[in-house]
Amino acid sequence: MVVLLNRHAAPIMSTHEPHLDSTPPETKAIRPSWRDLVDRPLVLLAVLFFVTAAPGLPLLWISRRFSLTSKIVWTILVLAWTALVLWGFYLVMAWCLPPIWEGIQILRG
Repeated sequence: MVVLLNRHAAPIMSTHEPHLDSTPPETKAIRPSWRDLVDRPLVLLAVLFFVTAAPGLPLLWISRRFSLTSKIVWTILVLAWTALVLWGFYLVMAWCLPPIWEGIQILRG
């Protein structure tokens, strides 16, 4: 408790402690940064295998949760997965394009 003295008035009592019935000060919610997400192994692996594939490898290498050995192993696995996805895309395109070209040739007459 602090007593403030005013030379023309009576002492003024002031306290800097919050009252029990006062509302707590507002705090801003802290959003997790991208760095927090990169340091979560399951989230990072899900992003690598289901979203970004090989272009997401820099995220793996800046993560602090993986050892050097595990980074090398996961890099090889992600590259193999990316090659498999691209091969699958090639097979689908090889299957789809001949009928499309035939249809275009028929339309051109």
